[in-house]
Amino acid sequence: MSTGIGNPAPASKLIYVLPRIRLSGTAYGQDRFSISKANFLPDEPKSWAEVIQLPRPDWLDIYRQFPHLDSDEPAEPARGTLIISDDEEWLRKHISRLIAVVYILGLEESQWRTPADAFHYSAFKATEQPHDLVTLFTKSGGKTEDLRSIQLLPPLELRAVSSSFRVNLRDEKHAELIRRFDTNPYDRLVVACYHLFRSQFDNPVVAPSEQDFSAYCACFEAALDVKGPDYSKELSDKLTDVYGKHNAMERWIKGLYSERSVFNHGSSTEPTLDSPDDRVKALAEFRQKPLSWDVLRKLCLDVINENLQDSLDSVKRELARLMSPTRTLLRQFFFSEDIWAEIAKVFTQSKSVDTIRALTGDDHDDFIELCCSYLNGHNWQAMKGKAEAKKVFESLKSMAALFGEAGKAANNEEDVAAAHELFQAAKSEDGDAIARWARNHSQWEKLLAAENIGDAAKAVAAHTARFFRTTP
Repeated sequence: MSTGIGNPAPASKLIYVLPRIRLSGTAYGQDRFSISKANFLPDEPKSWAEVIQLPRPDWLDIYRQFPHLDSDEPAEPARGTLIISDDEEWLRKHISRLIAVVYILGLEESQWRTPADAFHYSAFKATEQPHDLVTLFTKSGGKTEDLRSIQLLPPLELRAVSSSFRVNLRDEKHAELIRRFDTNPYDRLVVACYHLFRSQFDNPVVAPSEQDFSAYCACFEAALDVKGPDYSKELSDKLTDVYGKHNAMERWIKGLYSERSVFNHGSSTEPTLDSPDDRVKALAEFRQKPLSWDVLRKLCLDVINENLQDSLDSVKRELARLMSPTRTLLRQFFFSEDIWAEIAKVFTQSKSVDTIRALTGDDHDDFIELCCSYLNGHNWQAMKGKAEAKKVFESLKSMAALFGEAGKAANNEEDVAAAHELFQAAKSEDGDAIARWARNHSQWEKLLAAENIGDAAKAVAAHTARFFRTTP
């Protein structure tokens, strides 16, 4: 290629810059890594000198960090991540799915603390003689700026969010996802990653929660190869195959799809619980269910990982299923009301303390098992607004009396004092005092392997007292 006057065209390189996030691999010092045809580099002098071999344009410093509140100095320039490829047309075509895959590869490392907003990227051509001006493109046009005309600060959504993000390249499931992306950037699991990524923007204007629910549906459909025509029923059946039967799951999924329908097509009526249209009624129920947004995103990731593991080794998949925290999450999400009802029935029965203390044999073991099921399978947030405070007070009095009696028998003054404090707070229906007690005794909740009634009562009391830490 020539300039038309006999001189070779100046060297140039297509570069995508992610100014808000510094990506690295999980190996020590792995600040450079590759995924398929893409190379990821830190935006620092060595990358420009050793790899890109072109000067860093000054205008890149229009991207700035949050300014220091105690200083009048300008905010420091942002130094994020650069993405390049020898196949620039491939990179330009697949950048959106590439970024989504990278995001998914680091989700468990980051524990969901980094929103998708951090992965904002822009493209430009680096040249041997950088121009002072740059045109940053939107979908509808471009904005031409230079270093003196504008400074771009991070959005509110990135306040107090780490700018470092570790991409786990060691996990064999992740290696399989990368292989799939390399073979076919439109692979259904890659597309599922893209939809999950699009649901994780914290900005409620860019991506409202209703749009996120639509993206979750698309993620499930891609990951599980749901083809319809009854998408809701087919998805429920496939989730049941993976996680077991949850009586409320099919209804919940129906509500999710009704939410998607309203987002895409609108609705002729406001959803109510007494609607004659069952789809509208399911939507009203779905909207009353707390934690749906968070459960759905974790379920989406688990379904993607499940399919990746299935591609590798079905035996390991079965083991992973048994150890999956998503199973616990779903159990808490769907069964919290039922398990609380069982616990409350036992601890509020007539003469509950004497009755429980007298348990022996199988009855004793059944009681311990019920307490352990409660500790493992109950979440107050999953049933917010669906428990009577009076019943919680009554249950706490019985729990306190139980482990107080056990403390007396063992000459454990600390347990006796804790029991007296909790009993008096519950008797006075003092939620604030119970919340303080719960904070001071939160370690008791971890007694998941309790073998006697006293320890079981301590553990369930600590968990039950948390009701007043989650209820306004």
